[in-house]
Amino acid sequence: MTGEDVSAALQRITGIVGEENFLTDDEELRYLSQDYFNAANPVTAAIRPTTIPSLAEAVAIATDAGIAIFQRGGGYSYTDAYLPTRWPSILIDTRGLDRIVEINQRDMFVTVEAGCTWAQVDEALAKAGLRIPCAGPQSGLWATIGGSISQGALGHGSGRSGISTESVLGLEVVLADGSIMTTGSAAQSRHNAFFRFYGPDVTGPFCQDSGALGIKATITLRLQTRPALTDGLSFVCDSFDAASQAIFPLSQAAPFHDALQRFLAERRPEMTQHNMGAVSVYSATSTNGFLYEPVFQWTDVPDLFHRRHTPGHIIERADRNEPKPSARVLASELKDRVVDLMFEHGGIHLQIGKAYPYLVDRDPRHIRLLAELKAAVDPQNLINPGALGLPVE
Repeated sequence: MTGEDVSAALQRITGIVGEENFLTDDEELRYLSQDYFNAANPVTAAIRPTTIPSLAEAVAIATDAGIAIFQRGGGYSYTDAYLPTRWPSILIDTRGLDRIVEINQRDMFVTVEAGCTWAQVDEALAKAGLRIPCAGPQSGLWATIGGSISQGALGHGSGRSGISTESVLGLEVVLADGSIMTTGSAAQSRHNAFFRFYGPDVTGPFCQDSGALGIKATITLRLQTRPALTDGLSFVCDSFDAASQAIFPLSQAAPFHDALQRFLAERRPEMTQHNMGAVSVYSATSTNGFLYEPVFQWTDVPDLFHRRHTPGHIIERADRNEPKPSARVLASELKDRVVDLMFEHGGIHLQIGKAYPYLVDRDPRHIRLLAELKAAVDPQNLINPGALGLPVE
C-alpha cells in the first residue's frame, strides 16, 4: 500500500458518498475520534454514507487499498469502542443511514437502518401502538440502534425483556469485502425477517461484537403491543443486601458491592485530593442479571465530545474549571482496578469495546473459533482492529 493507493481510494470513495459526506475537517475528525472518556489520534478521513449500496462500495474500496475501517453510531461509548488503532483509516459515521425500512404490524417486527436513534424509532412505533421490548438506553436521544446492537445496551424495558440484543431478529451486515450478509429468517428467499432462530443462530456473533466482524446496515427487532398506560414505582431498602435480594437474588451482587466499598474506602484520600466522588447505578436485567455501574466524577474542562452533547449552560459552568490531567489518570487507574474486581466476582460486561477483558481466561476453543470467524469475514483485519481484545495488526 502506498500513499498514492490511499489517495486514489479516498478520491473514489468521495465520488461514491458525495463531497458533502466525505469529512476531512480537523475538528470534525477529532470529535469523531473520541468517545465519552477517551480520545485517539484522528482518523485519516470520515464518511457519512446515506445509502447501504454506497456504504458497501466504500468499504470494498477502502479494504482493497488496505485502509482500516472504524464505525461509529451516536458516540456514547466509554470503552474505546470505535477509537482508531491503525492508520490510514476511515471512520464510518452511520448516522446518515437513518431510514425506518418497515414497520410490520401483522408479523410484529420493525426493520431500521443502523443510524436510526432509539428515540426516532420509538416515536414512529408509538403512532402504531407498538414498541420494542428493550426500547434502548437512557442515551437513546443520541444513541443509534446499530451502535447499541454492536455494543449491547440496557435500558427501557430491560427489567422484563433483557438487553438490546435480545430483541434482535436479524441483521444485514456489510462484510470487509463489501458484500452484504443477511441473518435470521430473511436470509432465505421468499421469507421475511420475522424470526431469528432457524438452525444455528448466525445473528448472534454479530451482536455485541463491538463492530469487529462487520458494519451493521439494517437491524430487525421484535415488536410488542404498547401498553395503554405505563407508570413507575420507587423502593427504599435499608441496605444494599436487602435491595439486591428483593429485586433479584443473584449470588455475586452483594459480595462485589462489599468489595467495592472496601476498595473505595482505601482510595478515598487520593480521590478527595482530586475532588473526586463515586456513585453507582443499579438495574435489573430480566430475571437473571444485576447491572452494577460505578461512576467516578470530578471537576475538569469539557472535551470536544462533551461540548457537542451537553447543554450550553452546563458547558458555561464547566469552562470555569481548571484542567485536571492527574484526576483523569487517577480515574483511569480506579476504573481498571474496579474492572479487575468485577472479573474476580464473575462479572461480565456490555460495551466491551477495546477496554473490557473479554478474552482473559476464556476457553481456548472459544477464542480459536472467534479468531477463525474474524479471519473468514475480515481476512486483512481491517474492520475495527483491536475490538474485543483481538489483535490490532
